[in-house]
Amino acid sequence: MSVAGAGVPRRTGAEGGRRARVVLLSEQRLVGDAVRTALTSRYLDVIAVDWPDGRRPSPVVRRALAALRPRAGIVFGDLEDPQHRASARMLVATVPLRWVLVVSHHDDASWGDLVAEGATLLPTSISLDDLSVSLAHLMAGADLMPPRQREQMVREWRARQQQADHLAARLARLTPREAEVLDQLARGLSVKEIAFGNGVSEATVRTQVKAVLRKLEVQSQLAAVALVRGW
Repeated sequence: MSVAGAGVPRRTGAEGGRRARVVLLSEQRLVGDAVRTALTSRYLDVIAVDWPDGRRPSPVVRRALAALRPRAGIVFGDLEDPQHRASARMLVATVPLRWVLVVSHHDDASWGDLVAEGATLLPTSISLDDLSVSLAHLMAGADLMPPRQREQMVREWRARQQQADHLAARLARLTPREAEVLDQLARGLSVKEIAFGNGVSEATVRTQVKAVLRKLEVQSQLAAVALVRGW
C-alpha cells in the first residue's frame, strides 16, 4: 500500500491492541507529525497516512485505510480547496469510520456535504487534550454534533446547492459573447467602456446586456453582477 512515502504507515502506539487505533491524514507533514505525537502520548495508537495525491491516489489510500482497521479517522487539511475536499468526501463516504474533520468555520453550512456523509466537524482552535477526549467519546459511540445541528447544516447546504445549480443553469444559457459582457460588467466596466474595448456600438452592448438580464432572470445590471459575484 502506498502510504507514508515508502509504502509503510508511519506508526506509533502499542502493538497489543490495548490502545484505540486512529488513522490521521494531514495535508502538511509537520502538522500531522505533531498531532500524531501528541495523541500517541494520550494513549491512542495513531497511524499517519499520507494525503491522497498524484502518487497516492484516493483509491490507493482508501484500500490502505481499510487494511489498517482503525476505529476512527482524523483529517487535517485545507478542505476549502476543491481537490482536497473531493478527496476527503470520497474517504468519508467510502471508508466506514467515525471521521473527524478539523476545519475552520466548523459550524458553516458549506460543510453540509461532509456532515451528510456522517463526518464530525471540530474547530481548528481545539486543543489536543480536547481532541483526545472528543475522539474517546466518539469511539465510545457518542455523536459530538447534536442531531439538530447536523440536520440544519445538511438542510442549508442542500438549499445552497439547489440555488447554485439553478444559477449554473442560467449562466449556461449565455452565449460566449454575453458571458464576456457579464464578466466585464462584474469587473466594473461601463457599457461605453465595453463598447470601446470591443470595437462595437453602445447600442450593441446594451442589446447584449438585455439578453444577459433576461437569461439570468434579473432586472438590473447591478443584480446581474451581484448574482455572478455570489457564484
